[in-house]
Amino acid sequence: MKYDGSEIFDKDGYLVLNLLGEEWASWPKGTLKPSYRVSTCGRFVRIIGNGWQILNPQKQRTGQVTVSVNDNGKQVTKVLKNIVADVWVDNPNQLPNIRLKDESLPISSNNLEFYDFQSDRTEKALARKELIALVKTLSLVELKTLTYLAQQL
Repeated sequence: MKYDGSEIFDKDGYLVLNLLGEEWASWPKGTLKPSYRVSTCGRFVRIIGNGWQILNPQKQRTGQVTVSVNDNGKQVTKVLKNIVADVWVDNPNQLPNIRLKDESLPISSNNLEFYDFQSDRTEKALARKELIALVKTLSLVELKTLTYLAQQL
């Protein structure tokens, strides 16, 4: 079975079906002879000779999902969301960090976004200060009512 770039086969030669709307691209980007391909749905495969091997990501104790890749003859662990974002997510503002938009959904190109950790912390701190200022202006009765309502949620 010869690799022509249009289909993916597992190690036994069975065709791997694409998930709905799934697209594939080479990783690392710009490599003349890529060793890996990554999909918009977060699936990762290694090119072996004329075929493919689907790599199973591992969830680390930190919560990060990683894959092991060969980097110039050495096994290296890479964070899967970083790989997917590198290939599929635009970063016009050159923001340094990547996060899941919704932690309850799996890693995919439409569930990732770049962000600036420092700016994000600043925005949250300002929101906290605004909330504290609002709470200070409320009367004791209003606070008790809010506390009761919050407990009912």
